[in-house]
Amino acid sequence: MRSVRYVVRFDERDALDARLVGNKAKNLAELARRGFPVPRFFCVTTRAFREFVKSAGVEGLPPEEAREVLASSPVPEPVALEIAEEYRRWGGVASAVRSSATGEDSPEVSWAGQLDSFLGVEGQEALLEAVRKCWCSLWKENVLVYCRRKGIPHHEVSLGVIVQEMVRAELSGVAFTADPVTGGEGIIVEPELEGKLRQELTELLRAIEAHYGFPQDVEWAYEGGRFYVLQARPITTVRPVWTRAFFDERFPHPVSPLGWSVLGDLVRRRAFVDPLRYLGYEDPDEVEIFRLIRGRPYVLVEVFRALYRHIPRVLAPYDWERYFPGGRPEGRLYFLRPGPPLRRFLSLVLSFLRDHNWILPLHYLNWRAFLRWYVERLGEVRRLDLKEASDRELTGAIGKLRHMVDRFLRLHRWSITWAEVLCGVLGRTVGDRSTLLSLIVSFDRTSRMNYAIWRLSKEGGSVGDLIRAYGHRAGSLDISFPTWEEDPGFLLGVVECAGDFDLEGRMREALRRRDEALRAASARLGPPSRALLRLLLSWTRRMVLLREEQRFYWQMAMAEMRKVFLEFGRRFVERGILDGPEDIFFLRLEEFRRALDGGGPDLRGKVAERKRRKEEDERVLPPQFVVGSAPLEVGPAQGGKVLKGMGISPGRAEGRAWIAPDLRDIPRAPEGEVLVTTSVDPGLTPVLITVSGLVLETGGALSHGAIVARELGVPAVAGVEGASRLIPQGARVAVDGDRGEVVLIESPR
Repeated sequence: MRSVRYVVRFDERDALDARLVGNKAKNLAELARRGFPVPRFFCVTTRAFREFVKSAGVEGLPPEEAREVLASSPVPEPVALEIAEEYRRWGGVASAVRSSATGEDSPEVSWAGQLDSFLGVEGQEALLEAVRKCWCSLWKENVLVYCRRKGIPHHEVSLGVIVQEMVRAELSGVAFTADPVTGGEGIIVEPELEGKLRQELTELLRAIEAHYGFPQDVEWAYEGGRFYVLQARPITTVRPVWTRAFFDERFPHPVSPLGWSVLGDLVRRRAFVDPLRYLGYEDPDEVEIFRLIRGRPYVLVEVFRALYRHIPRVLAPYDWERYFPGGRPEGRLYFLRPGPPLRRFLSLVLSFLRDHNWILPLHYLNWRAFLRWYVERLGEVRRLDLKEASDRELTGAIGKLRHMVDRFLRLHRWSITWAEVLCGVLGRTVGDRSTLLSLIVSFDRTSRMNYAIWRLSKEGGSVGDLIRAYGHRAGSLDISFPTWEEDPGFLLGVVECAGDFDLEGRMREALRRRDEALRAASARLGPPSRALLRLLLSWTRRMVLLREEQRFYWQMAMAEMRKVFLEFGRRFVERGILDGPEDIFFLRLEEFRRALDGGGPDLRGKVAERKRRKEEDERVLPPQFVVGSAPLEVGPAQGGKVLKGMGISPGRAEGRAWIAPDLRDIPRAPEGEVLVTTSVDPGLTPVLITVSGLVLETGGALSHGAIVARELGVPAVAGVEGASRLIPQGARVAVDGDRGEVVLIESPR
């Protein structure tokens, strides 16, 4: 009995070892074992391939030289004898000879069309030559380029060769169990079949997909009233779809390299990777969840699909459709892999045992306890004399602040979830969007801040008191944005004219609407249901308020982090590393650390290039969805007299349109006009005191701008993509927050 085997039959156990036969052969052997119609085959193993390479003496040679040597190298005699013996046992039938690389036909790379295959091979000599040519094809120029592009170490690839009995096909082709570009639902067959044949092939394809749990690219043939599977591999050409919906308000502008590297990884881990792991998904850390597109963070749409598919529709979060193109959450998973059902169940149970925040009252109590700890730690950082502190003390402060934010995010993710789920349940209970939006009106820290600004404008007083209470606020969570304490220009501009508006009257009207909505909703219910409604409403308001309160405190840590990095920026200028203190925000965190240690290349060139790129990105209006790297158009194009969006604050208002894509650059507060902008950060909401209506290109009913608009009684519509481009500056418009429409009434004068 031989100690080394160079040939494996399809029905042997070794045929399931991809390292021995390559992925293509392993996939076919697996299907054959499961009873799928696979023509019989044997496989020349990777051991035979390595013996061929060794006997040719090309190990270590450059690929070009190896290609020339292999072109004239024979199949080693022991290998040739074993192939010939197996072929004779078959009876010397005509065969298809196909390459089967390790790593080929995997979810990561397909190798489609890269390696050679030969059809209708007859006779021993022809078979050995076809096998040899398959081996040699690994050194073709296109294969070397493919390996470089895919990051595959060429020297680590081994090649099996499939020798498969030929099907004398009456029909043959390829099929995809999903759209190979967009990942959309539906079977695609080439050439197209109809009637019974189409039905039979569809059933076969669905069974193959169900077996692998992943959409498949299948090569098929039809002979003698039967379909055969010649090849099956995962579809690897589906392009990822990305959405701005999660970050459109948190980071409405292109992010700074330092701001994103300080915060992005923490948000990725706590908001997405942890929940995916809790739900039993395999290796979520390996998936590209975020991508910066023109400087703005996008999230992989599939992540939301993976998270929300486990939530019963009765608990579906409010406005969750906005995360999906066309508002359709259904779809397949291509980049995330669910684990086995038992593991998913155990993972979920263990995560709930470890983290009790899924119990709503406990979560609320946990936040109160955490807040005390958080404020104490914040005080410790604030007591540090930044100018006198050593580099080590400053880096320690950065580490402490990041740790605080990390712990904060573990709670914040539950607050967001609870607010969205409770709003969804309440919305389905009352059955009307306008009623829901009126019911959840409460007055949070941001609204109280805006009321304080209005009182100061109306009655006079010290701006210093306002700065002491709210000076940590800024226009973004990105630490490159100056706080009100550093630059109070925006705040002073609002204070100058806010007193001319009846803010109290508008807030009273919002409360009147709230009480009226509650009476109307209660009137439709019996006593037990009314009690449940009031309990649901109480917790919904509480969690919506908590979500806003948490953003208030989150911004405090980011403001302190900005101060520490600015001190480092000042020191880097003194040390000749940077030209200005704020240039530090154009370094990534790892570059900052290397510069601090005295290492790394000159950074001035990088900073200048990143500043230039950021200026370019600021001028781009980013699409809501991107497929691959191109904008994804969803739904009918906006245009004409009526622009569609979603109502986020009830009521109707008319006024001249004030177009301000970036509120940071607004020269004055719009007085009585309809503000049209991308989004409104909590630190920029004071501008809503002076406007009559609000139109947002992004955001949803629970966005910060939406919540404040409702509390200040400002009718608002969100999700009007391209509004700042479609509405002329100065045009008279009507904002209908109940219908979710913006009507162009009159062109600008």
